Amino acid sequence: YISAAPNVPLSIIEKFVSAKKEYIINTLNNFNKSRTEKHAMQYVSGENVTILGKNLRIMIVKDSNEYVYSDGIYIFIHVKRSDYYNRKKNLFIQWMNQYCQEVYYEILCNAYKKFIPYGVKFPQLKLRNMAYRWGSCQPNKGIITLNKRLIEAPKCCIEYVVFHELCHCIHPNHSPNFYMLLKIMIPEWKENKI
Repeated sequence: YISAAPNVPLSIIEKFVSAKKEYIINTLNNFNKSRTEKHAMQYVSGENVTILGKNLRIMIVKDSNEYVYSDGIYIFIHVKRSDYYNRKKNLFIQWMNQYCQEVYYEILCNAYKKFIPYGVKFPQLKLRNMAYRWGSCQPNKGIITLNKRLIEAPKCCIEYVVFHELCHCIHPNHSPNFYMLLKIMIPEWKENKI
């Protein structure tokens, strides 16, 4: 995205981008490289977590009851001792797994309604950490598996993956018929593909 004042001519914007092309490409490559490198979360107040395309901040709260919740801006991790890294990590992972399950299941239920006329049985939903895929479908077993990291993407992107996998219940390939069905089910699929 390029941000410029409304009165700046397009030709000047294009010249600026062209002059900064090498810098932009290097910066994007460095950003993508840093995102793919493993960096362990510390589970400390102020740390960022991306959920449904939004940056949320972790807030550690010392409390006799241990639980996690989010208000859409912060993720509050209530723990007895704020210096117990493993406890904070385990509470967060449990909460995140439950949150993924709820979000993905709701999206699957809504998307599935469009597949009922095709005789598709409601699939079993599984969640996994996957290195190279956002989702997979085993049509013969009636299983759709979604990547837990997909929760970082905006909801429309998760919907795309769910529709994509449901289309595989009818066309277990990437044939023209598959893409035709995908376009019928979610006309804006190309914009939402991740």
